[in-house]
Amino acid sequence: NFILMHPIAMIWMQCGLGKTSVTLYSILELMYDYFLISKTLVIAPLRVCRTVWPEEVMAWEQFNGLRVSLVVGSREERLKALKVDADIYVINRDVLDWLVNESGIKPFWDLCVIDEISSFKNSKSKRFKALMSIRQTFTRMIGLTASPSPNSLEELYGEFKLMDYGERLGYR
Repeated sequence: NFILMHPIAMIWMQCGLGKTSVTLYSILELMYDYFLISKTLVIAPLRVCRTVWPEEVMAWEQFNGLRVSLVVGSREERLKALKVDADIYVINRDVLDWLVNESGIKPFWDLCVIDEISSFKNSKSKRFKALMSIRQTFTRMIGLTASPSPNSLEELYGEFKLMDYGERLGYR
């Protein structure tokens, strides 16, 4: 319910407690019951892209209707996957800079899910800058992590800057 009621949400739960399934349920509701979104971009570590997201969709009967396109592999494979008509596009965080700056694909997603948002703690990294450059195209953001504890406040700032432009921390 929190995700449904708040356009910006961070879910901090330990591994195995259902972050992915809760997010999938929210995507399903936002897309097909509330009609608030039409396409979702999921940014995740490569292993999570290839296993967790597709397996969760197949594991739960209520998610079987969601169409997932894995944007992984070679440049040609990624471009092909981006052109598939899907509900959810799952991309490896390490090729986010390519997606934004080299693919030639204009952002068409309303919702961005950052699986393991703590990997965006460095606000000077290429992936962070790439995502910030298209941040305004998303009407909704969901950040997921099992380990929200930063090593410094500066690292926490990067995560919040992506979510709400740093508003909750008093910066714009």
